[in-house]
Amino acid sequence: MSLAHAKQARLNFVFKWHESSRNAWALQCRMIELRDQAQVAVRTDNETLLQSCVDQGFVDTEFATPELRKSIFYNTRMTMLLLDAGADARVINVKSMADVLLGQHYLLAIRLIEKGAETKGGPPEEMALLEVCALNHLRGDLLIIPQMLLSRGAEPAAALIVLAGADDGDNPDSLRFAELLIAHGVDVNEVSTRQWTALRAAKEHHNDAFAKLLIEHGAKE
Repeated sequence: MSLAHAKQARLNFVFKWHESSRNAWALQCRMIELRDQAQVAVRTDNETLLQSCVDQGFVDTEFATPELRKSIFYNTRMTMLLLDAGADARVINVKSMADVLLGQHYLLAIRLIEKGAETKGGPPEEMALLEVCALNHLRGDLLIIPQMLLSRGAEPAAALIVLAGADDGDNPDSLRFAELLIAHGVDVNEVSTRQWTALRAAKEHHNDAFAKLLIEHGAKE
């Protein structure tokens, strides 16, 4: 390579390096600006502003995760946006997940499960997540929630007994939920703390189809 070519190659390298540094600096400044806007959005509950930040590529786990802990109890939409902004869903424990399900915020529950929120464990005095699902009489496509929970190791606890004792326990979706629990190894003869079995609950509430399903899978009187 001639000296002229070597000089030109060096100049090209220096130019590209400066251009890359300038672009990186501009991006960093833009992210700082978006973070400032996001802080204002969260402080003022301005969902539109936070959506705008996310649409412009704002992702900041360090900022979004602490805000997620707070927003989950009062603003579902803001919580969803914080997840889009990089919040770490693993900070959400079983008790908070139960509150989301009890509040029937099902789309948020699905997003949190997908993002790694806690699905098993929790205080013994609290309802297990699958029990909450059974209590809420999930229907149709929402049965994806117990399916996701089971695939992530959530404890079934007394979910089968709760389903069996529902006033409409013979509806097709309750039976599908029960089959899902049984397929994941739930003991059909489990006895609750009140000395109830799923079969007894089904018979007491005249859920004959549910009782038949349990008997087919080994439930005993």
